[in-house]
Amino acid sequence: MSKTSLKKELKMLNEEQVKEMMLDLYTSCKEAREYLDFFVDPHVDELFDKHFNEIEKEAWRGKYGRSAARISRIRNTVRHFLSFDAGAEHDLLLMERTIGELLKVTYRRYVSAPFENGIIKLAADLLKYGERQQVFDMALAAYDRILRNDYLTRSIRAEMTRQLEDFISLARPVKR
Repeated sequence: MSKTSLKKELKMLNEEQVKEMMLDLYTSCKEAREYLDFFVDPHVDELFDKHFNEIEKEAWRGKYGRSAARISRIRNTVRHFLSFDAGAEHDLLLMERTIGELLKVTYRRYVSAPFENGIIKLAADLLKYGERQQVFDMALAAYDRILRNDYLTRSIRAEMTRQLEDFISLARPVKR
């Protein structure tokens, strides 16, 4: 169902039917319940801690010095947090702390090349988010803090620096 068809259906319902539908949605869907709870009583810090703990738990999966973390799960958790629209500061902080935690994993454990590429993609997402939300200065500051991270390997640092240079060169207006 598209968003416009949903709007049409909602317009045809009266206020009592909409309330009943919202209550049914609340009881039947865990994600909707979580979103509606946040909508009614937005505890951003609790939500942040919950998502970061999930990320941290996933990041440190593995044994015998090898990481078994799934970067796709980590990126999905970040996306899920962003869907709550908790504010640019919290969103950027979660992305920055996630990348920092993943860099600690790369420093302490053996990780695969796709995992490292996932970290670099997450860093690119941070820049894109900053540009999209018009908080690029905050995103650049977070990116700079990541580049100064002690756990950053040379290969990831080189790729992230190249990525930043490419991103900034594309953002510059063309002189005529």
